[in-house]
Amino acid sequence: MTKHVLVYLGDHTYKEGAVTRVLGDLKLPYTILKDSDLSQKIGYLFSLDGFDKKEKDESLHIAYDLLLFRDLQDQDILAINALLDALDRKIQRKAMLTEHNKNWTFYELCLEIDKEHQYFDLMEQIKQILMSSKELIKENYTASSWEIYEKAFYHAYDCLKKESDFNTLRLAHQALVDAQQGLTKR
Repeated sequence: MTKHVLVYLGDHTYKEGAVTRVLGDLKLPYTILKDSDLSQKIGYLFSLDGFDKKEKDESLHIAYDLLLFRDLQDQDILAINALLDALDRKIQRKAMLTEHNKNWTFYELCLEIDKEHQYFDLMEQIKQILMSSKELIKENYTASSWEIYEKAFYHAYDCLKKESDFNTLRLAHQALVDAQQGLTKR
């Protein structure tokens, strides 16, 4: 097993000291990536056999930070998270090296992980709205506004259960927010 962490900080370069200290303390080898590394294949960045450096560097930049792990165990990742959290330098976007993503550029991985991050963030927002609905009392609102709200509520709940695609979830979220804001008191 060859443990290694690729670190991309984007606009969050102020986290570099904390990240290098944490990874050093955990004795985990790491590489701090630059914008010029974003166009390289992940396999190359991890020095995997069969991957060569792409000579043409593209001018790419991603604003957010991301950690990419190779052969780390759950306890390694939990330790990294806990130590970075304790230093107030949390990095939310993380991924593991896979057979599939080793052929992607780091930039492509960043975009995919960000889509997933947005998806799960949206799911969490819907869950919070649904949970806050427990405090609403049907009798306090007009029948027509409650009917619209109830329909949006059950649709959003159904989308969560089905793990609907991002656009469907986004529309359900917006309908729920609009319906909640449209509730009219009696």
